[in-house]
Amino acid sequence: RAFAGSGALRALSEQSRGKGRGFFGGKLQGGTAYLYGRIAADEGVGKEMCGICGFFSKNRITEEQLVKMNDTMYHRGPDDSGAELYPAGEGYTVGLAQRRLSILDLSPLGHQPMHSPDKRVSIVYNGEIYNFRKLREELSDYPFVSSCDTEVILAAYLRWGIGCLEKLNGMFAMAIFDRQSGELYLVRDRIGKKPLYYWQEEGNL
Repeated sequence: RAFAGSGALRALSEQSRGKGRGFFGGKLQGGTAYLYGRIAADEGVGKEMCGICGFFSKNRITEEQLVKMNDTMYHRGPDDSGAELYPAGEGYTVGLAQRRLSILDLSPLGHQPMHSPDKRVSIVYNGEIYNFRKLREELSDYPFVSSCDTEVILAAYLRWGIGCLEKLNGMFAMAIFDRQSGELYLVRDRIGKKPLYYWQEEGNL
């Protein structure tokens, strides 16, 4: 359950708590990964739920290696899986992967990594957004193709940017990669119901 990636790592937990945001998160910008908040506790081995993993690195990590990393979480998401690599600039590569336990949308339309229609934003996500139907109504101009809450998060991000997190009511851990801004966000719900762990060493996350 590691996300591999970046040069400098800065803890902004005090700033985050001061703003009352309450979620664990972070972003990558200009070759720097910004992470803030507290690390969540694990929910217990053997419990079924989707699993996400990935990296941000200048090291040569192949898609095959990312798939092997992802498949260590097969027990968490036996229904589907996806693993993709994206160039991130400055010699870095972003890798995102997910093991899926289908709940809301059982069709292939819920496959992850999921992308915005213009391919600008990609996401891997584990959790449940309790108010996603209400948000979907508010985002009715978005060309939805699935009935899953993952796509609602994408639509919300395109509308409100990372500020969309303030509108999410639920439990979640996710990674959002924005090619336009060059930012990679790692985000966890406010109380840590969904685990999100990271490992950083020598410019790799």
